[in-house]
Amino acid sequence: MNSNFLIFGASGLIGSHFKEACENNENEFISIGRRHLPKLDINKQRIIDFDSFESLPESESCVICLGYPLTSYQLIRMGKKTKEKFYKVDFEYVQRIAEILKKNGTKNLAVISSLGASKYSPNFYLRTKGLMEDSLKKLKFNKLIIARPAHLLGDREVPRKEIGITIIELFDKIFKNLLIGPFKKYKNIHGSVVANKIYDCFDESYQPGIYIIENDKIKKI
Repeated sequence: MNSNFLIFGASGLIGSHFKEACENNENEFISIGRRHLPKLDINKQRIIDFDSFESLPESESCVICLGYPLTSYQLIRMGKKTKEKFYKVDFEYVQRIAEILKKNGTKNLAVISSLGASKYSPNFYLRTKGLMEDSLKKLKFNKLIIARPAHLLGDREVPRKEIGITIIELFDKIFKNLLIGPFKKYKNIHGSVVANKIYDCFDESYQPGIYIIENDKIKKI
């Protein structure tokens, strides 16, 4: 794979593993974020203000791994201020980035959504993710890759320590062997698996179109 990448959210769980995949395969990339990553070559980084940026470096492909941090309770119910902050990051920032990429001639785009995302969902989190997906489809990238993971496992830059997360992960350990067939997509999944599936989709063997990644399965729609 000869593609060069922009990576938004390279310090996050999926973004960091995607960055590793690029490094392991000697792909050129630029990490774009709010702050410098101390272990990454300064020449491979760009710092931007997400509230005011108007341009981006040109690239053939891009991965957007942005997401406003939420507790397990907030995934179900958000207050007004949290809704505003979440919508700004997970919809407005993503939409703005994608529009500039399209003008720049970027061919391929990958984005992190969520299992159950739908613009018709009564849940604000899932509805926002669904609206985001819908807006990106309208931009008609050569290849659009949408990852819809369930609960993500892995070491995060800021560990998440709350009872809701503990319960979700314990439930999966106890019942994961019962989640088969159509229920397999509800299993917890490691961020590295999602990142590697996204990376695979950028390969030339995957023809232009829209790809959905649920759990560890890839399907074209």
